[in-house]
Parts: sequence; structure tokens; C-alpha cells
Amino acid sequence: MSGLEVVRIEDGLWWWGCAHPAWRPGASWDQVVGSTYLEAPDATVVIDPLVPAGADGAERFHSAFDRDVARRGVPVVVAITCAWHARSAFALAARHGGTLWLPPGVPDAPPHEALADGREPAAGLVARALGTPPGHEEFAFVVAARDAVVVGDVIRTPGGRPEWAPPEDSDDTPALAAWFADRRRRVGAVLPDAPAVLIAGHGLPATAGVAAALAAMCAPAAG
Repeated sequence: MSGLEVVRIEDGLWWWGCAHPAWRPGASWDQVVGSTYLEAPDATVVIDPLVPAGADGAERFHSAFDRDVARRGVPVVVAITCAWHARSAFALAARHGGTLWLPPGVPDAPPHEALADGREPAAGLVARALGTPPGHEEFAFVVAARDAVVVGDVIRTPGGRPEWAPPEDSDDTPALAAWFADRRRRVGAVLPDAPAVLIAGHGLPATAGVAAALAAMCAPAAG
């Protein structure tokens, strides 16, 4: 049963991690990337899903997810935070007849709903645009009922500790450089004041000291 790591955050909110097939030694991001499972009142939701590449891990994932979908009997929603996190989203939506929610710029995207600031892919799951420039659109998802936020790449949580992702992880364009210079204000403006849980695309779920860490990260820079 190798190839799949699972963390229960609370009933109906889980994180899973597995190795990204595009990872190579020397990359600036960890080999294991994270995905989110959420039981919303009207949908079973996965965010930035990646199914493990190995047969054992894939079978373990599909067996568990198929069982949850059947148990709940509500539609499946598949959402991604940014275009480069499509991962297994198309395949999972097709397997379960689910609705895809995508940001702009996803290559070869099948029919889907378009993410925009304030839209709700499922009840209580609110998309928040982070103000990144065209070609780099990234969204966070706020789950107020669980005091939780799900992000893609702008924040990492190595060891469950929130930190900014380094700017060099993204294309060095003037527009993106300007966004990174102003990210404290932009991200701080859309995240809730005191979330208890932060789930990122890279790193373990953060469940302790999240509000204080994000407040410090988004505070105006000294000077």
C-alpha cells in the first residue's frame, strides 16, 4: 500500500499526498504534493487531486474515494487552485460524472465551470482570487464552517508550518514580480482573519498556530 499518505484533519476533511510524476532531483519543491478531500453539504469535493501513479496507491485511493462517493450520494466536484495543478482532475471528474471548476488557462480543458472571486463550487466552499496576473491566476478556497483555507502554490506548509513560496518558483515576468512584491497585501485581503487550518499544495496540513503565522506573513513589511 505504498505511494499514498493520508491525514485526517477532522471528519469530512482529509489531506492526501503522493509523489508528483514530473518531480526531478534538484527541483525546488518536494516530491510529495498534497490534495484535499472535503465533504460539503451538497457535494463531495476534491481540490488539486493527484491519484498515485503506482498500482497499489491508485487502487487504495480509488477504492476509498469510490466508497465515499457511493456512501454520500451527492454530486462530485473537482476544483483546482491554478492551471498547473490539473493533475488527475479531468480523469476523476470523468470517472464520477463530476463538475470541474477551473481557473483560466488550463490547457485542453474539457467542459467546466469557470472560477471567479466569490463563486461557490459547493455549498460553503468559496473561491477567492489572489490577484495574480493573467497567465498565473491562482485561487484559494475558503471553508468557513471548518475554519479552513486551501491554497495552491503561493504558500507552502513544510512540516505543517506556513511560509511563503519563493518567487523563483514562478516565471520571472515584470507583472509577476510586482505581484510578489505586493503579496502580503493581496493575499491578506482575501484570506479569513483567523483560520484554524491551512492546506497547501506543498507540505503537510497546518493545524496549529495558523492564524498567527498568516497574520505575521501578511503584515506590512517593516520600513
